[in-house]
Amino acid sequence: MDNLFFKIKVFCNFVTSLFEKYLVATMKKNINIKKEVFVGILIGFIATAIGFYFYTQVFNDFSLKFVKKLITEYDYLGEILIYSVSPNLIAFFVFIKRKEDYRARGVILTTMLVALAVAASLFI
Repeated sequence: MDNLFFKIKVFCNFVTSLFEKYLVATMKKNINIKKEVFVGILIGFIATAIGFYFYTQVFNDFSLKFVKKLITEYDYLGEILIYSVSPNLIAFFVFIKRKEDYRARGVILTTMLVALAVAASLFI
């Protein structure tokens, strides 16, 4: 009888250790996924800032005062932000090509946030 209880105890300890290993591995994976999505969001915002700079300074040679005037007086915020988001397309396809899907999700999330900002600016 004691042998049976010992076997049950060993089996329960084994199952518990397997469950703990699975739980720890799952938690590490979730933290890694969140980190990768955050890196994608960060890269998306950086790409948007670079796109804003190129659209306003390089392609059109606008001064920052003129850009501010375009946004406030002529309501060109949507157009400027849409052209500014175009480098996100490049970042997205680079991440897809390199099989970094979670970073690509972050870039898409950034693009959707900018699109929501544009939509909100049109209706407010």
